[in-house]
Amino acid sequence: MKKLLLILIALPMIGFGQNVNAQCDHTLIMMDSFGDGWNGESPATISVDIEVNGVAVATGVGLDFTQGFSQDTLFTVSSGDSIQLTNWQYGIYENDVSWKIIDNDSVVVYSGDFGDTTKINATCISCPMPINLTASNITVSSAELGWTENGTASSWEVEYDTTGFIQGTGTSAVTANNPHLLSGLSASYSYDFYVRAICILGDTSRWAGPFSFTNLCNGSCNYPKTYVPDDNFEAYLESNGMGDGIA
Repeated sequence: MKKLLLILIALPMIGFGQNVNAQCDHTLIMMDSFGDGWNGESPATISVDIEVNGVAVATGVGLDFTQGFSQDTLFTVSSGDSIQLTNWQYGIYENDVSWKIIDNDSVVVYSGDFGDTTKINATCISCPMPINLTASNITVSSAELGWTENGTASSWEVEYDTTGFIQGTGTSAVTANNPHLLSGLSASYSYDFYVRAICILGDTSRWAGPFSFTNLCNGSCNYPKTYVPDDNFEAYLESNGMGDGIA
């Protein structure tokens, strides 16, 4: 019984979606600002090696990146592994070169330019955050908030308030519904919402958002009036499809 209690107490301390023992893929995204890849064919092409814990897991990365603005290379890590780009090979136009590494939750963990050899730590996310946030069926006082579940979660936490609110100060609700109906909203107000997945007890995803939407006007909203002089009538009509005078 004591062991069970200790396990239950420890679960909330796991934090968001991090599995300390699991393996996962990270992605090196190579980028070229000019759009011609990492500049030509070997040996002119810039390249780099990917090391995990001091061991090269990919060499000559970039030699086949000879056109376009970006190219991806996947590699496998475990949480806590050290990742480093090493053995940079000079080509031409190094100033065009940049890169970033994203984790298995598509979050950028580090970005740099040509020659950067900074070591970074890998983190494998076990509870991925939702994607593709939406707001639909918007009325004067309600909206349906939706998202695409990116894992296997069947419950989520939603936080919302007027646009620009600081997370932690909004209204939160745990829901098993996607889309989730919000009601009691104010007409013609702009709102933000965030959502995160709840995978298991103590294992939640990062927050996704904000996503902004505006409720409909109830017919009594006061919009600013614009006076258009007669000599600007044609220009105003062309740009707004409205007449002169008070619009």
